[in-house]
Amino acid sequence: MKLTLQILCNKCKTTIKEDDLVTIDIINTLCHQFCDDTPGIKDRGTYKEIAGKYPYFYTEMYH
Repeated sequence: MKLTLQILCNKCKTTIKEDDLVTIDIINTLCHQFCDDTPGIKDRGTYKEIAGKYPYFYTEMYH
């Protein structure tokens, strides 16, 4: 499956790349780990790892 393109960090508004370390919170908001200070973090890892656990980050779901 192909990852969606142009996912932006909720804090710094830059594009999140597959190997960027990110957090996902309880309302499924993605942020770079170095940007995030939000309570309620559900998971951490690279964007590719997080996308593997949460399939709504793949483009095939929307076609």
